[in-house]
Amino acid sequence: MVFPMFWLWAGQTMLFNRYSDEINHPAIYMLLQMFCLILMTVHINFDFNNSTYHIFLLSYLGFRALTVAQYVQAGKRRLDDARCRTASVLSRLFTAGAVITGSSIFFSGNWRYTIMYAGIFADIVLPLFFRGYLKYTPVNLPHLSERLGLFVLIAFGESLVSITDILSESGDSGYSMAFAAASFFLISVMWGSYFHDFENTLDRHLNTNGQLILYSHFFILAAIMILAANLHLLYADHLPRRTLLDFLFGSAAVFFICKHGVFYHHRQSGLDPGVKKAVAILILMTALYSIDVFLSPPVILSVSLLGLCFALELVGSRMLLANGKNGAA
Repeated sequence: MVFPMFWLWAGQTMLFNRYSDEINHPAIYMLLQMFCLILMTVHINFDFNNSTYHIFLLSYLGFRALTVAQYVQAGKRRLDDARCRTASVLSRLFTAGAVITGSSIFFSGNWRYTIMYAGIFADIVLPLFFRGYLKYTPVNLPHLSERLGLFVLIAFGESLVSITDILSESGDSGYSMAFAAASFFLISVMWGSYFHDFENTLDRHLNTNGQLILYSHFFILAAIMILAANLHLLYADHLPRRTLLDFLFGSAAVFFICKHGVFYHHRQSGLDPGVKKAVAILILMTALYSIDVFLSPPVILSVSLLGLCFALELVGSRMLLANGKNGAA
């Protein structure tokens, strides 16, 4: 359910990034879209298929229709040819995706969701085939990176809720306090590793269509949310240990790889990309995962050692940056 909501937000963010000055009364559009998101959020529940699917779907389509209307409006303004073509192409692509998604209302069962997500998938994939148009309408990278960084910060903040849930459910027992501390350490060093690269590595003056940084951040955000949910499940032992370990190390690896990929591609010229350091950390994560699978140490130790991997990565990044500055001096 978070997936369509993120993509709606991403589409609107990219619209404002390119065409905010060409939209009449953008605040009205934004308020209406916020209301659609509120309806979508309220109607996420365990009886989704029977009681709330239709309202969720109609809210999604309403949000997307407002985005398309703004692209149409931007395309009719007196812009240069490239910007007009980009707005026109994106309005048609998002309309096609919305039509596919909306047609799911005529189906039931698994077919309903297959068609719904096929339309969303089309929304995501089709712009990749029109990079020739998008490259002539580059994004405002400082604005886009700021929005994505804020989203990541919010996701990390929400992940701390899983720690408060652990403490609220178990009181102040020694094990719950220790597990909460290990979880907080893991989240803190992941936060530090992301924002260290965000502040010191990202070249905000690059000329780019923004697709790589946007798409990579979906996986970064998904990894943070999965990790947060998994920490609570690990503590409560709700699922088989192997399944929880797969999600724990898998989400951490996805976060790590995507973070390094996006900052490597958008790094400032002259900076050491730190490929050897990244490979070494991935090897260490793989070794720790293997130890967990075959030796089954306490989960609190697994969480702590995974946090140690990100702490080592953060220290290595700071050392590389310091060496680069000393070399430049």
